[in-house]
Amino acid sequence: MPATKDDADKTVKQVKVLIEEMYEKQSLLDSTRTQVRDLVRRKKGADGVDRLNDEMEDVASRWRSISDRCKDRIKFLEDIKDFYDTYDGLNSWLGAKERMLGALGPISADPRMVASQVQQVQVLREEFRTQQPQLEHLVQIGESILVTISIDSIDGQKINAKLQNILQRWADQMGRLDERAQSLGDAVDTSREFDASLNRLRDALQGISDNLDELSLEKDPEEQLRKIENLERQLEGQRPLLADVEMAGAQLCEVLSDPASRSEIQGKLTTVGKMYNNLQKKLDHRKAEIEGNLRDGRQFEASCSRTLGWLADELGNMSEKLLVSADREILQQQLDHHEVCIIFKKFCV
Repeated sequence: MPATKDDADKTVKQVKVLIEEMYEKQSLLDSTRTQVRDLVRRKKGADGVDRLNDEMEDVASRWRSISDRCKDRIKFLEDIKDFYDTYDGLNSWLGAKERMLGALGPISADPRMVASQVQQVQVLREEFRTQQPQLEHLVQIGESILVTISIDSIDGQKINAKLQNILQRWADQMGRLDERAQSLGDAVDTSREFDASLNRLRDALQGISDNLDELSLEKDPEEQLRKIENLERQLEGQRPLLADVEMAGAQLCEVLSDPASRSEIQGKLTTVGKMYNNLQKKLDHRKAEIEGNLRDGRQFEASCSRTLGWLADELGNMSEKLLVSADREILQQQLDHHEVCIIFKKFCV
């Protein structure tokens, strides 16, 4: 059993030399067979003729057996050469693909980059498809060799080990490609959903924030409060979208193998979460401020109303001609009691 392709090639040459020697002696075999047959025909029934004929047939049979074994040996050795040659080619090719798979890098969080990575996987799959006939040829030759030398023999175990090595590495790399393709497919869908939801949420929150900033142009506090309550409802309506963004981000982080990409997604989630909470606080503060102003205004109006009522009662109780006391202390008391009413009456007049 040749250990290498070169050893097999040397053995093939040796067997071919033997075949050439047989070709050279073919004419001697043919002439001897013709002579024996002629002698058997002429000396039919003589002693030793049958034994001579049997010996001639035995020589011819051994000749054919050696010739067939030489042809089978050459065929076997050519298969060995083909096996080693195909094995070396696939072994080198798989080594290059293993290095290429290792250099593909982690799955990106950027949908455009993911699309490029999907294309890389498709190219590699196509390369494996083009090499599939070589693998099938190696398996066919290997099985043929193992039938000849027996898989249980030492040489058979060596051939089978090479064959299984290629098959296992092929299966491993195809498995890695399938897994990466699945992960990329999940990443494409999830990242697209994540980006779309994130952009919608950012736009909605920015719109609510802009509308809140424009409320300072509205002079009527009641109208401001009504609009703020409307903005609160709009913000609350974005809570399901925020939950969708957080869910899509979590799913995307499960797909991504790169810590930097996962950190980037977490950063985006943190930023939009802060944006939502800050806007909620801004609305609450503005609402509390307007409600406080409205409350102060209502209290002022109530106080004014009570004061006006009191003044009206006091004015009603005042006579047209107020009797003024000559006593200084009483006069001061009258002044203190009626001063506001007098001023208010003059103001009204």
